[in-house]
Order: sequence, then C-alpha cells, then structure tokens
Amino acid sequence: MAFFRHAAIAAAWLFISATAQALTPSEQILEQFIDAKDGSVITLPAGRFEFNTTLSISANNVTIKGAGMDKTVLSFKDQNTGNGIDATGKHLKFEDFAILDSKADGLKVQNCEDLVIRRVSVDWSGPPKETNGGYGLYPVACKRVLVEDSVIRGASDSGLYVGQTEDIVLRRNRVTENVAGIEIENSLRADVYDNDAYANTGGILVFSMPDLPVIQNGAGTRVFNNRIRNNNTPNFAGKGNIVGLVPAGTGVMILANRDVEVFGNTIENHQSASIIVTSFYASERPIKDPNYEAQARNTYIHDNVMLNAGYEPAGIIAEIKDGAWWAGVNFKRMPHVLHDGIKAGKIQDIAELNLCFKANQMSQPQDAFANLDLEAAGTLKALVRWWKPRAYSTIPAAHDCSLPPLPAVTAVSAAN
Repeated sequence: MAFFRHAAIAAAWLFISATAQALTPSEQILEQFIDAKDGSVITLPAGRFEFNTTLSISANNVTIKGAGMDKTVLSFKDQNTGNGIDATGKHLKFEDFAILDSKADGLKVQNCEDLVIRRVSVDWSGPPKETNGGYGLYPVACKRVLVEDSVIRGASDSGLYVGQTEDIVLRRNRVTENVAGIEIENSLRADVYDNDAYANTGGILVFSMPDLPVIQNGAGTRVFNNRIRNNNTPNFAGKGNIVGLVPAGTGVMILANRDVEVFGNTIENHQSASIIVTSFYASERPIKDPNYEAQARNTYIHDNVMLNAGYEPAGIIAEIKDGAWWAGVNFKRMPHVLHDGIKAGKIQDIAELNLCFKANQMSQPQDAFANLDLEAAGTLKALVRWWKPRAYSTIPAAHDCSLPPLPAVTAVSAAN
C-alpha cells in the first residue's frame, strides 16, 4: 500500500510540474499579477507577451519592473474590452516596460498613494484614431504621484492624464499624437516640467470640470520648462468628450482652473493659438454643482517664448475668426493668447480674474492677445456690433500684471 501511495504522490507532483511547465510566458506573467500580495516584486522579462484580458493588481508596496520600454512589450491587441493594467494600492511602482494596443486605457491606477511610473511606454498601432483607448497613463483619485521618462502615443483622449489627485510631478515625458498630450484635471498642486509635447491636438491642458466627486476645483499647477511644439493633429476624440472641443493647433489650454503658473516654456508652431485661457461657460454645457468655480482665476503666464501661432485656426477658433469678420474684426492671424472674455454675471471686470502676463517673447506678425467676448458672440449680434472681440498688439493694461510665484511640489520624493 505504501508503494501505491508514494506512486500516487509522485504522479501528482509530475502532473503539477508538467502543468506549471506548460504555462506560456504570458500566462506566467498573468499568474504573477493574480498572486501578487503586499511587498511583491513582479519581474517582466524581455520579450513580447500577448494578453486578451486586463492585468489587475490590488496590493501595497508592489514593484512591477520590465527589462526596458523597448525590450518588454505587453500586447493587448486581442482584447475585446478593458484596460491594459488596472491597479490600486499604496507605494506602487511601474518601471521599464511597454503597453501596446489596449482596448481601453493603457495603465489605470486609482485610489493610490505614493505612485511612481518610470520609463513606461503606451502606444496604439497605426495612425491616431477614435477607436484607440482613451488614456495612456491614467492615475486618478491619488495622492503623491510621480511620472517620469515615459512615452505615450495615440490616446483618443489624453496621453498622460492625472485627475482628482493631490501632489503631482510629471517630468521628462514625451507625448505625441494624442488628443491631449498631458492633462491635469481637478487636481491640487502639480508640477509639469521638462516634457516634450508635440504633434498632439493640444499640447498641455489644465482643466477643472464640474460634477466630479473628489476635488471640485483644481488649483496650484505649474507648467514650466517644457517644449510644446507642432500640436496640430486633427482632433480625433470620441463624441461628447470634453477634449473634443480642443482646437487642433493649441499649445496650452487652461479651462476653469485656479492658481496656474506657466513659465519658461517654448511654445511654437500652433495653427490656432499658443495659449487659450477659458471658462467652462464657453463649452455651453450645463453646470449642476453649486460649488463649482467655472472661471479660470489667478493665471500667471510669464517668461515664455511663443513662436508662429494662429496662422490656420481650427475648430471653434476658426468659427470665431470667421464670425468676427461680421463684427468688423479681421483677424489676419489669431493672436498668440486667447481669452474667452466671459463674465457670466459673476464679475464686473475681466481684471478681477487676475489673468497676468510678463516678459513673454512673442513672434510677429500676429497680435499678442485677444479678448474674444464670447458672451456676446453670434451672427446677429455681430451684425449690429454687439459682439466686440478685441485684439491687442501688446498685452493690455488689465493683464499687464504679475502674481506671486507658486511653490514647488515637495510632497513627491525624488528618491522614489
């Protein structure tokens, strides 16, 4: 009997071993995600690995590390639905791998603290298209986020998006052929610097949206020392997405955010405008949240270089240019900086918004600034000259001002 018992145990062990050996490399990676617990290190070897399902993880103090963005590729081209990677937890670190062709978002991390994403690539094959996933790297509802040295291409919403999050550093990333290259939305305290944003629809967006549950009004974003260039890709966002309103050829767009400082950037070759500052009212969408602040306030734009903008406006900016002709305003080129000019009965004077400019270098021949007076826009109002968009060859006195510099984001440790 002992002989048969030992033989059965040996046979079972051989079966288990054979089963383990039969796992494909992709299945072995999937098992690592399934088995991950607090403190796990998931090592992704070099190679291309195919998945038809989302890789999910919910644990703390986890590191997921590949052999390099160009060496470890996680392909999700056979997915029918879902993100590439879903994660939640504290002290998560993602490094040195690529995500390709996820059906929805590339890497989504939510309800996290102390997140590091470093040298991660997200891409969708082929030209930019609406059917690509919405977001490349997508931290949301987090605290203390660092994203650096990563590359994102082809997202149909935002390549590198951080939303409803506190204390953010985004640096040395490359974003291209997304609708929005980088987007900070409804977040507090963000430093966005040393990034290269090119060939997107809009280079860098700083937005606050209504009716979001975690942070109602974003504030405290610094956008500095970035190269923002040639963001003229036609908008390919899905119908109804707010980024679908971003005109092709937008360098920087600030929507309803507070305490934003934009400085030291090179912003060049944008067919609509170098910088657009606007309220949420301009979207003509309803606002249900009584605590939402729809105006962009305390915006300080200084020491930037703005080159060659407004030469072939697209989207709503093209419509404004055409409509302004009926109001007797002939924009040969749109000015570098555009403001919607909407008061919405909330303010008496645009100067109350503290939209300030200092020491920016702007190329000619177009004007420096335009107040688009969108509150009075419309063909009939234009014909009777009630709509009065105004262009200025230099920054007007109401905006020739300065604001105190914002503090650096220090809560994100550079030692991560």
